[in-house]
Amino acid sequence: MNTTLPVTIRAEWDEDAQVWYIADSTYPGLVLESPSLDLLIKNAREALAELRELNGEHSADPDMEMVVHQKAA
Repeated sequence: MNTTLPVTIRAEWDEDAQVWYIADSTYPGLVLESPSLDLLIKNAREALAELRELNGEHSADPDMEMVVHQKAA
């Protein structure tokens, strides 16, 4: 049973760098960027699991909510 709180992540698109990045997160230290949103989600899930393990939290599959922002061209 997962007793940890879900993590909310706000992802944004950086037009200049052509990457998706984590602009804000309810979990400290979660900082990533990726060329695709799918890859950012995958990497965020893996990084979150690693951070939780390093902090002594045991969650096999961390609950994560991603809010995505992309400005219209």
